[in-house]
Amino acid sequence: MRSKVFNFRALTSLFLVLSGLILLVSGIALYIAPIGRVAHTINWTFLRLGKDEWEALHTVFGFIALPFAVYHLVLNWRPLCHYIASKTRRVWGLKREVVVTLLLTALIFAGTLANVPPFSSIVDLGERLGNSWTTEVGEGQGSSQEGYYEREAERSEEHELAPLGWGRMTVQEACEALGVPLTTGLERLQAHGVTASPEDRLSEIAGQVGYGPPTIAEWIAGE
Repeated sequence: MRSKVFNFRALTSLFLVLSGLILLVSGIALYIAPIGRVAHTINWTFLRLGKDEWEALHTVFGFIALPFAVYHLVLNWRPLCHYIASKTRRVWGLKREVVVTLLLTALIFAGTLANVPPFSSIVDLGERLGNSWTTEVGEGQGSSQEGYYEREAERSEEHELAPLGWGRMTVQEACEALGVPLTTGLERLQAHGVTASPEDRLSEIAGQVGYGPPTIAEWIAGE
């Protein structure tokens, strides 16, 4: 009996489905994960995997899924074009719905980049979730760290600029928000052993030095 030819089309479709599920779960894990080095300090896990493992899975599957998606597009180019053409004729009768959909998409896109509510609230929630894990650190680790991460979480929640999210600000934006000249802010960071550029985000600096974004902002302010 002649064996069946291996179906690469089915392989591509199944792999993209499974990759999408993995990217979805890993995205959720990274959304709620602790910031900076806190994940290592408290041995944080989600579904028995640590933050580094979820980051690796998210990056690798996202990277590999891209050529599979392109290959899937090539395999189904003609059916896809036919499908789009037939749907376009139908959708053309829904002009108002199409316009509203396009406007809604543009609004979400622009609102997210402009960092305005309610879109910024979604990102801020992830940042607060990441900061909330810091309260678990410091227990049983000596007086030098006791209560430090709790204070970090309080600064993040209580500071007057907290709704904007310190972590997503660049050094230049933080300097402008604090009324500090950019050169002064960079010099103050340098005094704490941090070599940064105006475009570096405070979350990136926080991850490198092991302090929370609110503390980096305090360094820039000279506190």
